[in-house]
Amino acid sequence: MSRPRLSIYIGDFKQARKVASFILQQKFHTKARTDLRELKHLAFNTSLVISYSRPFSSNRDIGSGKSSLRHLVSTLLDEGRSVLHKRVLALRDTTYGHSDASSSLVDPDRLHKTEPEAHEICLYTIDP
Repeated sequence: MSRPRLSIYIGDFKQARKVASFILQQKFHTKARTDLRELKHLAFNTSLVISYSRPFSSNRDIGSGKSSLRHLVSTLLDEGRSVLHKRVLALRDTTYGHSDASSSLVDPDRLHKTEPEAHEICLYTIDP
């Protein structure tokens, strides 16, 4: 992996951590929701999921083909966090990064109940 690519990945993780911290600080994931808070939560959640997922996608590198950290997940995350990691990537692939028909079947209230776990993976597995 090239040094520039590693710097890009670190930047993606820092952005995800910063957004996750902000979501938790603002308590967007709590039940005290208004239309404006839900809109802000959706915007920041989208940013969180996309920025966290980028390093695990098939990324084009300059001159050296494609790059991804996907193959390292099993060596870095325990089983519980690995399951959560896969759920975050699945949300990126079906709901936040794309508009798969199956994602329209997702209950938004259920997402609000599980989203703090996505924040957790960014806060506890990524060094600042």
